[in-house]
Amino acid sequence: MNPNHTTLGLSTDCATCHTTDADWMPATFAIHDDFYALNGAHAAIANDCATCHNGDYNNTPNTCVGCHQTDFDSTTDPDHSAAGFSTDCATCHSETASSTFDHDNLYFPIYSGEHDGEWSDCVDCHTNPNNFAEFTCTSCHTNPETDIATRTPKRQRTYRRGITTKVQPVWRVTRQVPTFDHDNTNFPLAGEHIGVACLDCHADGFAGTSTACVDCHQMDFDGAMNPNHTTLGLSTDCATCHTTDADWMPATFAIDFYALNGRQLRMIVQHVTTILQQYTKFVTKQTLTAPHPDHSAAGFSTDCATCQ
Repeated sequence: MNPNHTTLGLSTDCATCHTTDADWMPATFAIHDDFYALNGAHAAIANDCATCHNGDYNNTPNTCVGCHQTDFDSTTDPDHSAAGFSTDCATCHSETASSTFDHDNLYFPIYSGEHDGEWSDCVDCHTNPNNFAEFTCTSCHTNPETDIATRTPKRQRTYRRGITTKVQPVWRVTRQVPTFDHDNTNFPLAGEHIGVACLDCHADGFAGTSTACVDCHQMDFDGAMNPNHTTLGLSTDCATCHTTDADWMPATFAIDFYALNGRQLRMIVQHVTTILQQYTKFVTKQTLTAPHPDHSAAGFSTDCATCQ
């Protein structure tokens, strides 16, 4: 029963694992890889069964932390527990002595370039220890350093909203214009996307960021009620109907729900024309009769939205 031969479906050819010596020992288990592959550091202890099994061959955990909880808890460079790292060791480690977590090449260069030696702990950037997918730059980089221009499609320079400093941005002072031009990527920035903080889109890092509208605008799609995008089963490819201009307008609706042909189309055109005419008359009347102040005498625009 240790291990349970029947449950594991082991061969009934006892000689596959056993000798005829006392207690049928020693025994071998050449098919171990069929249950748990022994590679790297695990292969080195393949003959020391007790290290992992401790005499119990039925309930041995097959998760990393099941054997390496002590290693995880005692690691201080960096402190895995305090940093909230995953207990799935394979996320960063191979089965050799080396770590496969290459921060510089996979995510962001912190051991090379300008960031080398400029930070002391992971939480300097990853301020939420429960989620290392989140990070911030502004814990170290504050104005005027962060007052850096972004390029528009016309190569004009605009600055992020809310910045009140009058200090010249770094690129103007040093003449080292930022070399990263988003317009040269497969996602040029236009309309409402211009001036958006990088982390609003790249919260999980800069590599592999999706260019699909819905991956950033799922909440906008779900919350749209006029019309209800979900009920109508509209495409989550926002560009089907929307532009990236202010408020994502104007929007088009080229898909078919009710064909507008012949008489229906003429009726709609006539109806809209009538409404516009009535609205114009109403606005003109209100403009001419409004006494506080006298809109007509003041020469105010008949476009009420100018003031309303």
